[in-house]
Amino acid sequence: MQAMNERKALHTLLAKNQADLPPRKMRDSYIEVILPLGSQPEIREKYLNVNNTVRFGRILEDLDSLGVLICYTHTKHEAVGRSPLSIVTALVDKIGLWKKVIHPDSDIKFTGNVSWVGRTSMEVKMHVLQLQNDVYCPLLDATFVMVARDPENKRPAFVNPLIPEGPEEEKIFKEGECM
Repeated sequence: MQAMNERKALHTLLAKNQADLPPRKMRDSYIEVILPLGSQPEIREKYLNVNNTVRFGRILEDLDSLGVLICYTHTKHEAVGRSPLSIVTALVDKIGLWKKVIHPDSDIKFTGNVSWVGRTSMEVKMHVLQLQNDVYCPLLDATFVMVARDPENKRPAFVNPLIPEGPEEEKIFKEGECM
């Protein structure tokens, strides 16, 4: 009950329109996380199937969680230090596999950031790399579309605008507009 009351209190932080929210840059939402499959065997066990290979579905779950965290970072309200929104995965748009095998005994790095925003939706680009010979090599790239909802998950909610910096970010942003 207390959690629901706290969620309801967040309604006061919602913007009436997108222009009321401070614009963000792609780097503002950038997150990097290490999954220590190689360096912490006790974590590795949670990712293995009966054949002692990495469960791909578990990697997809981690990507989904990372996408939500990236969106919370993008929509964080500075006064309270957290986002007042509920974030929901609307679509797994693309997954590009670069390697067929995920080694169960090597650390994995997840990176990502918001790459495009609409009024109530955000596109998140994420990359998965695996440590091989002291270098992180690409495993896959993924693009998820997330939607922002009010704190009680009843209505759409506005998200912070995104300002691309430089030609590369402009290109990435325009790719998001085309979907």
